[in-house]
Amino acid sequence: MFDTTATHDSSSSLETPAAGTAERLSPGTIVGHVAAWVAVLIVLEIISPAPDPAAVIPTSALLLSTAFTLALGWLIVGLVQRGRHALGASMLGGALLAIGAVMCSLAGHTGLWIPTQLVMGMGLIGLSARALRS
Repeated sequence: MFDTTATHDSSSSLETPAAGTAERLSPGTIVGHVAAWVAVLIVLEIISPAPDPAAVIPTSALLLSTAFTLALGWLIVGLVQRGRHALGASMLGGALLAIGAVMCSLAGHTGLWIPTQLVMGMGLIGLSARALRS
């Protein structure tokens, strides 16, 4: 009734992970990303101006902030799991920082924190892209 003589084919596409997904992040990559993100967040917190309590926060800023927070959560989970998807989260977080800097500049804000945030966001994108290629 059942064929018990069939051999198991381990090259089946259902059981073989996609290229790159089976690789785990090295401890050095994880430490490097944690150090970079902690440094970026500390520097940006130190140089960012105090918020104006009377200012109305635009919806676009709230959406960007929410997306950034979710990207950080995804990054943390990915780093704990040592998954390569953490690098995608890091790139997304860096891109959201850069987009935020551009949005602030277009809204008329000024100060050292805008170019600093832009450069740091781009640096995080570059760091993560380099790690993805290795």
